Amino acid sequence: IRRPPRSTPLYSSAASDVYKRQVYDEIIPDFWGSKHLFLDNYFINGQKNINLLDLGCGTGKLLEYYNDYIDLYIGVDHSDKMLDQAVKKHTNHLFINDDITNYQNIEFKFDIITSLYDTVNHLLKKNLWEKLFLNVSKMLDDEGVFIFDICTKNDLENNWPNHLNIIDKQDYMIVSNGEFDEESRVSKIHHNYFVKESDNGTYIRKYDCIEHISFEIEDIINMLRNVNINNIEVFDLDTKNKFTEFTTVAVFICKRI
Repeated sequence: IRRPPRSTPLYSSAASDVYKRQVYDEIIPDFWGSKHLFLDNYFINGQKNINLLDLGCGTGKLLEYYNDYIDLYIGVDHSDKMLDQAVKKHTNHLFINDDITNYQNIEFKFDIITSLYDTVNHLLKKNLWEKLFLNVSKMLDDEGVFIFDICTKNDLENNWPNHLNIIDKQDYMIVSNGEFDEESRVSKIHHNYFVKESDNGTYIRKYDCIEHISFEIEDIINMLRNVNINNIEVFDLDTKNKFTEFTTVAVFICKRI
């Protein structure tokens, strides 16, 4: 299955307020539509009063679907603009501005830890993936589950270089194009967006770029096992079946035992 890259700049500090506030929640329905339903097994069909840590929480979108099942929620994100929106929408939960690889909580063990919408791909060094997984292992309850999704190497190397997309709205336009660097193995999506000034009808041009990297599925599984996360299932987000060489977005469902 080929699909446009998921290219919202979760970690960009250059994006304008308009982009952060208006565009993010508009771009991500491809995930928070039918694709999020795999999470139902861990919320609607699972236990209630869940302690949940959401790494790369963005605007707190997960809470719009599963708030009734969560007792303690902590959302962590690098972007203060994202968190501004999250706090406004979800006043009874805790949001923390921090790098997800640095965040550690010694007070709680979590039933569920999530890192969704290819947040992990934003970590451009393998040692950062390892650091994140180690911290998750320390904060995960013995019977807890760690759920994250990634753009696969197949997606970044084959789909992103061919990506060209235009979003044309009344108050803004976004033109996006992708590339893949053979040497660094990093894929990029370049966003040029044009935001209308309300007072005179002219448009201001902004630029933003996101970068992703990925690794072989077996390498990621080994990283997890090295931090004592040993019960690992990997699915194709689009088909809900086991991942294959053609998978573009892989979902990891991880437990200790």
